[in-house]
Amino acid sequence: MLKVKDTFFVGNVCYRAGSEVADTDPVVKGRELLFTRTATKPAASVVEQATAAPGATRSAKRPASKSTKPTAARK
Repeated sequence: MLKVKDTFFVGNVCYRAGSEVADTDPVVKGRELLFTRTATKPAASVVEQATAAPGATRSAKRPASKSTKPTAARK
């Protein structure tokens, strides 16, 4: 993985300083001076799926609702 040193544009795409780019990304070729090498082992990308697959249902439980009944007054 490479980290962008300074913000730059390639066509209509903006590469902001601090963002990470794969070593194999075509934007790196010829622009190596605009990047610094980060950790040798990239962190695993975590992608959370927000919905169930088409036709499937989710098994998410709703949080218990708070009781709206008035409580007994203290003596």
